[in-house]
Amino acid sequence: MNKHKSFQKSLNQKKGVAGIEIAQAVMIALLGLVLTAFLIVIISDKLLVQSGTARTSDITILGESLGVVTNSSVSSFAVSGNNGVICTILAIHNGTAVLIPSSNYTQSNCGVQAIAGSPFQGKTWTANYTYTYLAETKAGSLFNETITETADNTTDNIGLIIFLGFLVVIVILVSIALFYLSRVGGSGSDPMVGGREGA
Repeated sequence: MNKHKSFQKSLNQKKGVAGIEIAQAVMIALLGLVLTAFLIVIISDKLLVQSGTARTSDITILGESLGVVTNSSVSSFAVSGNNGVICTILAIHNGTAVLIPSSNYTQSNCGVQAIAGSPFQGKTWTANYTYTYLAETKAGSLFNETITETADNTTDNIGLIIFLGFLVVIVILVSIALFYLSRVGGSGSDPMVGGREGA
């Protein structure tokens, strides 16, 4: 009879330990999912990778006014701010008539700067050039918009973030408690029961 009770008790303990281990695994999985979601939002917002981009074919610009060009600073083309832009100069003119030889200026990708001593510095220049740039495809645009909106919502809902952080702490504490219980249950030690059996 005692052996049967002992066997039943051992079986119940094993079932209890198995249940605790399953619950612990579920808690850890939930914690991992929450942390992974936060990391994806934060990292994606910081990097905003240039996924979904394609280089355009050459686009030609004729007679763009650069204003007064000097040797003290670069006069940039209107497209200089485009993503990954590359410019190729076709011709530079003084006003619209006189061709300015390339020996009178230096090119800085999408911009020019007069060389000191050039008879054309301090005058209004116009530029003919071609350029290409990295344009976002529809998929890349939707990806970046989605990440940006998610990050903005994260900033706007700081209260929700605090609540989720509190929830993560609770999950950690419960996981620790379940781990402790599984260790105690797995050891098979029960001082109260042992005392009664000894009596």
